[in-house]
Amino acid sequence: TREREDQLLSSRLLQQMAAERIDYTRCFRALCYFQAQTDNQQPALDHHNKSIMGNNHAFVDMFTDKVKIGRWCIDYNNRLQREGSIDSERQPSMRRSNPKYILRNYLAQRAIVSAKEKDYGEIDRLLTLLQNPYDEHPAMETYAASPAAEDKHLSISCSS
Repeated sequence: TREREDQLLSSRLLQQMAAERIDYTRCFRALCYFQAQTDNQQPALDHHNKSIMGNNHAFVDMFTDKVKIGRWCIDYNNRLQREGSIDSERQPSMRRSNPKYILRNYLAQRAIVSAKEKDYGEIDRLLTLLQNPYDEHPAMETYAASPAAEDKHLSISCSS
């Protein structure tokens, strides 16, 4: 059931992601694994937010402002509690809506360079991933990682 504050909660996360230039795809995928605390594990905001932030470090570690994201996590956790959300039900549903793998410019460029040398293996790997972008592919984790600094601002044209 939607609550009046849901829009504000979402907006706060999006604003922090934009301010810190967080990769949206990776962030939403990490949020899929958010572990809610139960009522008897009430999270409290302190310098470390250990209970809630420790269980959700993959998500939290994407952000620089730990206090701000810690407050958001507590508010999100409280929202999950109010709706009676169960991690084992919510998490798979979220993973089906948030891809782990997307075609990024540097991956396409890598495939193009290999194909020009008559090596089509990279194209085959990307095709496998992109046919099932929501699935886990443990042997291909590097394709979901943040790009290296030199690859972050790579642009390729449609004619590539």
